[in-house]
Amino acid sequence: MRSYGGRSLGTIIGALFFIAIFIGALAVLFSTIGWYSSYYEELHERSVRDWERSRESFEILHGEVDGAGELKLLVQNTGPLTVRLTQLWVVASGGHRCIPIDVALEPGERTLLVEDVGAADVREVKLVSSRGNVAHAAIPYERLVRVYAICPAYTVRGAEAFTLIVVIQQPASRIEVAGVKLKFIDHDSGDDISHLFTLVDNSSLRKLPLTIGANEALTLGLKYRYVGPSEHWVDLEITVNYTLNGAQLTAAQKAALVMRAAKTPAHQAPPVRLTVC
Repeated sequence: MRSYGGRSLGTIIGALFFIAIFIGALAVLFSTIGWYSSYYEELHERSVRDWERSRESFEILHGEVDGAGELKLLVQNTGPLTVRLTQLWVVASGGHRCIPIDVALEPGERTLLVEDVGAADVREVKLVSSRGNVAHAAIPYERLVRVYAICPAYTVRGAEAFTLIVVIQQPASRIEVAGVKLKFIDHDSGDDISHLFTLVDNSSLRKLPLTIGANEALTLGLKYRYVGPSEHWVDLEITVNYTLNGAQLTAAQKAALVMRAAKTPAHQAPPVRLTVC
């Protein structure tokens, strides 16, 4: 009698082996198809995002900082797609900061953005959309307080005094001027040479604090005596401390002061010149 048990078992094992290979091949095939599907779907989404980003357009029509320290931006959507603004970057002389915002603009729509920046000397602003586009604009900053310095032509003869006139103007709001400080710097070395200038008449400063209203000016006459070299180029720094709406703020201005001791009569050559930078 012949036995076929061993041959039948081998056939079954071989069939199972080929089935396993077939199933594995199908799994690899479906995995590859799924990967390619995800890849092409991501590629399509990326293409759509790039297309939308290229079509998106918005601009800052006008930007300014008013006397109250508010940054105002007039923004318009100039493209065919809805724009969502997410970040406002404020670039000032002392650094920059990012302000999170959430503003949506339909095609052709305009809006006025208002942000409080205080006394920051804003130079530039940038608006960033959710698609990564950026619009920027330079800001003509209007100082809360303007400071001017005037020096009439006086002859400096050793201990003779001359007068510096400081004009403080407030273009926007009512302020209280608390104090004024002058610092004299050697132009070449950068050293503080305020000790060469003696304040001999501070009657104007004794009147402080004083309140001035919008579009008003405060004039202070400060009489100094100069005891330095006959030819001296001096950088003058003027600092004004004032209060606006309860906040203590500071305004500053620089000027160039050329000191010349009198070697000729005063009517021939004015020995003192002051140029506001």
